Amino acid sequence: MSRHTINNMSKLLLYKVDGSPPSNSILMIAHLLNLDMDYKEPDLLRLEHRSPEFKKINPMGTIPVLKDGNFVLAESHSILKYIVEKYGGPQRSTLYPFDLQTRAAVDERMHFDTGVLFISLSSVVKASIFGDQPAVTPEQLASIESSYATLELYLERSRFVAADHLTIADFGVLSTTLALRHILPIDANKFPKISAWLSQLEEEAFVKNVGAPNMEKFKAILYSSWERNKSKMAR
Repeated sequence: MSRHTINNMSKLLLYKVDGSPPSNSILMIAHLLNLDMDYKEPDLLRLEHRSPEFKKINPMGTIPVLKDGNFVLAESHSILKYIVEKYGGPQRSTLYPFDLQTRAAVDERMHFDTGVLFISLSSVVKASIFGDQPAVTPEQLASIESSYATLELYLERSRFVAADHLTIADFGVLSTTLALRHILPIDANKFPKISAWLSQLEEEAFVKNVGAPNMEKFKAILYSSWERNKSKMAR
């Protein structure tokens, strides 16, 4: 299948970070839709995303950021919606359904990812990669397990996160979950619906080729941060 180039003048430009779950969700949807993108990778450890130059692009100083010509959009869930609405082609109506109630359910699950699931991940990331925490704490593990329990309840309602078919909600939730399982493995006995959902999606090319390898990079960064912080404490 040929790559889908956006127009004759330019391609989409994505500011991303390898190993970042929010960036990963955009890379997975781009793979599914066969979008041709250019990439820039600010150095988070050097705080390039907080520089005055980058904040002219995205005042929030967060990544990912999408540029489509002169249009700039930040926040991964907003980017997922935009990409599918504009470039989803025949998959548009299933990935972000037109039906009001189904679309509302998709939006709800994406807010769950932002406000619950990703929060349990970011507390570990901030303390470990950008701080001096040498391992995950019991409180952080409890927060992750609570997030898993909520996701399990959602998946009792439908085969996928928001419907009985794949939607953009799955991309955000999946990317966060692929990272979280490197901190707290998912117990299939406790969370059979999550386990079945993951097993199903792991057969997809966008997970095999993009999603899972990127979260292996996340794992390497996190684990090396823990080792670095342990070494600092031992001095």
